Amino acid sequence: MRKVIILTVAVAAAAALTMAGLAVLRGDSRSAKAR
Repeated sequence: MRKVIILTVAVAAAAALTMAGLAVLRGDSRSAKAR
């Protein structure tokens, strides 16, 4: 069961980092266009 919990947390963390990365990239593209 511990392995399942660890995997779930790892996947959730990876998804969060991916969404954060996309948000940063979108923000950079918007700021670049604004400039």
